[in-house]
Amino acid sequence: MHSVAVRARGLLVIALLLPGCAKACSPEGKTDEPQKPAVVETAGGVKLTNAGREPKNKLEVGRWTGLQYQQTVESSGSIGLSGAPPARGPTLSATTSFSVLRGTADPVAKTIDGRKLSLVEERGELVDVHAESKEVPPEALKQLDQGLALLVGIVTRQLVAEDGEVAEVTTELVGGKKPTPEIKQLLDKTFDAQRRFPFRLPPTPVGVGAKWSFSEPIVIQGIHATQASEMTLTSFDEHTAKIAIVVRQQGGRQELQHPLDPSAWATVEQYRGDGNGEFRIDRLTAVVLDAHLATTGSLRLSWKEGDQPKNATFIAASVTNIRGHIGAAADGGVADAGARDAE
Repeated sequence: MHSVAVRARGLLVIALLLPGCAKACSPEGKTDEPQKPAVVETAGGVKLTNAGREPKNKLEVGRWTGLQYQQTVESSGSIGLSGAPPARGPTLSATTSFSVLRGTADPVAKTIDGRKLSLVEERGELVDVHAESKEVPPEALKQLDQGLALLVGIVTRQLVAEDGEVAEVTTELVGGKKPTPEIKQLLDKTFDAQRRFPFRLPPTPVGVGAKWSFSEPIVIQGIHATQASEMTLTSFDEHTAKIAIVVRQQGGRQELQHPLDPSAWATVEQYRGDGNGEFRIDRLTAVVLDAHLATTGSLRLSWKEGDQPKNATFIAASVTNIRGHIGAAADGGVADAGARDAE
């Protein structure tokens, strides 16, 4: 049970870090003024509010059977009580190797949440995960690394929709073996956080300046909230595209297990999260080549100790960086599309 607990704690940190992403658009040319059509919305709730300038192209996931790629995600953060120095955690790095089992030309057809989707099927294997820190004592850091090492080799199967949504993630292997139903349920629930990654693609062709958005209900460490994300296509060239992203999370009054005392309950008076960043994605394969996302959050709680009312505000901040390359690990990390074209 100890190793399962370690895996769970590690996955809670890295589960958000494996996004299925998007395919970008055609080379830049002569531009006109941005066009502002009536709002276009997909069945999945993605709303296009500005189609951008000419030229335009449809942005959608396009991957072929046998495609291999890797993504490395580094994440660091801090948390503390308002008015007090924050505690900074270690920087965690996780590398996952992906293989496409069924590509865009032979998709998996599945109905999820009442939506009929055509899905790319992928196998993901966690090949490395470790921690780095100047603040954490060396012995504690060593123990953390030993715990994280138990995660290496976990194999998942994920289904990615045409708009970049990770529609489903399931655990296939743990330590080279099929997990027990209890461990599989625990890991599937943890990996499910990937499905809430705040990125989607627009429903119709777009050009530079295009804006689109979507919102959905989420649960963050027991807090029920709404997540809204707005994306803007800022530039593109022959091989890549850049997309800026702004994220807002909002949660109202609700009951929650007290984060400092799991045996007690507290009232969430307000939760608010904000984030912004930029993704550079490969046009042909939809792989994230590099990305940066910075977020902050504020959680205001109230509770009683005996008859005495108490309250506190927790402040958190995090930075996530993603690096990706096309091809197998032995290829040496091809980071851009130019070298990929020769494959």
